[in-house]
Amino acid sequence: MNSQTLPEARLAELPGIARKALESWYASGRIRLPAGITPSLPPRGAFVTLLDARGQLRGCIGHILPTRAHLEEEVAECAVLAATQDPRFPPVTEAELGALTIEVSVLSPPEAIPGPDMLDPARYGVIVRSGSRQGVLLPALDGVNTVDQQLAIVRQKAGIAPWEPVELFRFTATKIRENTREGRT
Repeated sequence: MNSQTLPEARLAELPGIARKALESWYASGRIRLPAGITPSLPPRGAFVTLLDARGQLRGCIGHILPTRAHLEEEVAECAVLAATQDPRFPPVTEAELGALTIEVSVLSPPEAIPGPDMLDPARYGVIVRSGSRQGVLLPALDGVNTVDQQLAIVRQKAGIAPWEPVELFRFTATKIRENTREGRT
């Protein structure tokens, strides 16, 4: 089953679930699904990306493979982790929450590929693995226009030198961004 076979209306709810999970986190200090949400979507890998008021990255954490029984639970957990555990940024404060835009990426299962000729940074995210080191880069990122750029970035993230052999995997991602300030989802 790929992301396209998941109900579009349910996918559209995911950024709102992420936001409500963050609000709940700030109120209780616990990661949980918002009240009234009954998880029903099958498990999937997912990333939650937080953007500040200028559209700059403020946090992004996810799981390539699902760690929860339902996608809604995966999104709630990743939202809190993106806000509180992304090592590139200080934790998001409760006061910042209203200015953030939330984007959820629902991943297809990764597939092993024999080489970089099967990549397209506009269409596929990439996973590189060398021994215990692994890096992930989502597809369709601003400024990542070539496979060479994509591989250089993901190798650097993983601490893998350009000459080291790697295993390559690709995946697709369905990105759902909450509506902007005029009316968030």
